[in-house]
Amino acid sequence: MRDHVAIYGGFLGNETAVNERPALDPTLGQPVGTSVSSSTLSGDIGMPSDVSDNSFRILSASNLLTGEVLDGFVISGANANVGSFTTGAAINLSNSSPAIRNCVIENNTSTGQGAAANSITLSQLNLDKCLVRNNHASISPIYMLGEQSQTVFFRVIHQELSLSQAARL
Repeated sequence: MRDHVAIYGGFLGNETAVNERPALDPTLGQPVGTSVSSSTLSGDIGMPSDVSDNSFRILSASNLLTGEVLDGFVISGANANVGSFTTGAAINLSNSSPAIRNCVIENNTSTGQGAAANSITLSQLNLDKCLVRNNHASISPIYMLGEQSQTVFFRVIHQELSLSQAARL
């Protein structure tokens, strides 16, 4: 992500403004009343269904100012499993606080903490109307550490972990 940039997904193709997008059904991860899936940010960049060649991270934000937005995406398929890339598979924040809205964060893995989200070093994890499901981490699928970590509104379904809690807040 970059300073002061808003990224919007979930368009069907005939909209002319952001507010014309259909609402995202957080249970299905697609626009309400359609069979068209929403915009996807996928870490599955190699062989389909082979997680060993997936991206380590999908969204990374470091030292951002304010005003960043990610809205209307499915974030899936990251596999943080090598060297310094064992945390924050789907979302990794350091000294940044983007607004993440109307998103589905699913099917990400991490050998460390934060398969769905890793928020450290004076970051705020702002999840608004998001669904977090089917993520696997050794320590915690959602990991927030620091004085300013917070969540707004999200739903968590079927998180898997090896050592710790479903969310470390």
